[in-house]
Amino acid sequence: MTQAERVSDFTSRVKHSPESAYLHRQHQWRYIPIHPLGDELKDLQRLGLQSEDCLLTDAYWEIDGDIIFLEVIGHAHTDRDPGLYCRTRDEGGNVVLAVLENGFITRESFEDTMTSFYFSGRLLDSHPNTLTLINSEQ
Repeated sequence: MTQAERVSDFTSRVKHSPESAYLHRQHQWRYIPIHPLGDELKDLQRLGLQSEDCLLTDAYWEIDGDIIFLEVIGHAHTDRDPGLYCRTRDEGGNVVLAVLENGFITRESFEDTMTSFYFSGRLLDSHPNTLTLINSEQ
């Protein structure tokens, strides 16, 4: 998928479901979470979930004219070490993964992760099509 196609897809998602788009509280970046966040109690109640069920959250993130697919997961639920990982898909576009020390994912921890990726300076770099550690939480 090209950059223009990724942006068009994101824009279409926002147009058809404006309530699905969140604004990063500090930087005002738009993103569309795919899974609920552990501190959004109304959504969790509606879905019959508990905060502790939010072990992983993915989102489409609009940043600097492109769309990044962001995955955030608690360390206890993966064999990867805590840190920030990036890969560039062969068809184009970056996928980023953050492995956090904490168990469930809150909006605050998710948005803090976005900030960490952005200020790593490596978010939009070209990477191999395999997850590459760009910043360790050690």
